[in-house]
Amino acid sequence: MDKIMRHLILGFVIIFTICFETETTTAQIVDSGSVLFLNTPRLQSFPPLNTGMPLDVLIGYIYLDSLRKQNSNSVKDFIVMMGNSDTLRHVLKYLYEIDDYDPIKLMNYLRTSPAPRTRYYESSGEAIRDGILWHTADVLPDTERTAMICYADVIARIVVTGLESRYDSVRGSAFPNQVIVSSQVIDTIKGHVLPSCSDIYSTQKKGSKPLTLPNCLPFSYSPQEHLSGLNGDVDFGLRHTMTDSLGNPWVKLGGEYIAFLSFYLVGGDSLSIYYTVDLPKFCTTQGSLYQVIDGHVSDPNNDLGFGTNPATAVFVAGLRSKIYSITHP
Repeated sequence: MDKIMRHLILGFVIIFTICFETETTTAQIVDSGSVLFLNTPRLQSFPPLNTGMPLDVLIGYIYLDSLRKQNSNSVKDFIVMMGNSDTLRHVLKYLYEIDDYDPIKLMNYLRTSPAPRTRYYESSGEAIRDGILWHTADVLPDTERTAMICYADVIARIVVTGLESRYDSVRGSAFPNQVIVSSQVIDTIKGHVLPSCSDIYSTQKKGSKPLTLPNCLPFSYSPQEHLSGLNGDVDFGLRHTMTDSLGNPWVKLGGEYIAFLSFYLVGGDSLSIYYTVDLPKFCTTQGSLYQVIDGHVSDPNNDLGFGTNPATAVFVAGLRSKIYSITHP
């Protein structure tokens, strides 16, 4: 996707997020086509600082909060002016640190404010983060790998323990079949605080929640979605869906994966916000779920740069090394 298209998408995100922030106090759940809903209490302070936070997390929130108090045009100018610089690398360090510390808290902060109807902030936190990561994908010469790692709220090695099929036509005729996935976390690579299957919010309309197991991490996807992200097939008509070579769903019961997951706000009330856990198609050709087969990670297009079929330990070590380079610019 070229830079013009990315800027158009960023503009839409800014408009959408501002609208969302002004409506969440009265909305319960926006029927956005999601089938998985989790809830978490609204923040009581902005930014959400406490004395137990690591220093880098405190600094990161203070910097981000100062950006939110500037108007969106000033923030966009700042992002563009960073170019490929040491400033950008330090911004990425702090963005990564606050996401890794508690991605649920960060999502809560980015998409809400203490007084949404009075525009407490001048700029959308979500739009700022997305703008920085789009810029990162454009300017860093690492084929968008830094952007991909920073964009995911959670990176984990998982085993799928449950699949619950849903039909929801709200997302349109292209993606009516949805699946709620329950998984057990083997190893967490990013995200010190993870959503749990016990956090799933059930509504009469959406049905019951999947079986809750110890150390259970939920997410949802549609087998009709595309596997590829920005560095995938250029011809959108030829993009592969989240199915295997036999046409079966990509996610299989008992299957092991390296999962890149992101959180998206879907509503809120005066006490809680509601969000979903999904697969971000950001700089990936494997649907953000890299299959682990016979002790090796399948990455046929070498998205992460560790080879097309590295041993799982090599792949995970490579991710940790890349993360270290982000957090130690």
